[in-house]
Amino acid sequence: MRLDITTHRLFAPRLRRTLDAFAPRAADATAEHFGRRPLAPVRIVLTSPLGLADQYVTTQRQAAKIPADAPTVSRLLEWRPAKVRCITGLNPRQGQGTITFLNGRRLRNTRDLEEAVLFELAMVDQFLRRGAAERWVTYLRDLAGVDPLPRHHRARLNRDLDRSEQEAAQAARSIRQRMTARRAAA
Repeated sequence: MRLDITTHRLFAPRLRRTLDAFAPRAADATAEHFGRRPLAPVRIVLTSPLGLADQYVTTQRQAAKIPADAPTVSRLLEWRPAKVRCITGLNPRQGQGTITFLNGRRLRNTRDLEEAVLFELAMVDQFLRRGAAERWVTYLRDLAGVDPLPRHHRARLNRDLDRSEQEAAQAARSIRQRMTARRAAA
């Protein structure tokens, strides 16, 4: 798996060093956990809340081919970026790859960073499932008001996305336990 780590609008050298050291090990552990396929190319961006908001909306709008002049494009960012630790979406520049944004201001210690990276790498696996990328694009286009869905379709899509997040959280806990056990055994 290709792993590209960058920083955007944030100066946090210690956090970046920790991320550089942990992310490859986490990616290997995640790939081993899911085993059935390699993870897609992943770009991890360590950023500030404003950088997260700006970059997330821009990349997801490009990935879903939402016009820049769409009247409700700001709905892509219904949450407050200062409260978000991490988020993953499709990377428009890498074909089937994903892009993960980590809010460096919310990751106060190594444990927060490790939990966020493991959760988002498990979310990357969710994007690899059949039809997941198309569902995500449908969700984004509906959210932006470009291709509105009927209420029952939107509800089903939201349930699917919630279920994916729950599965990713469970997988991240399992991977973390396995990594901790290996570290203790070594």
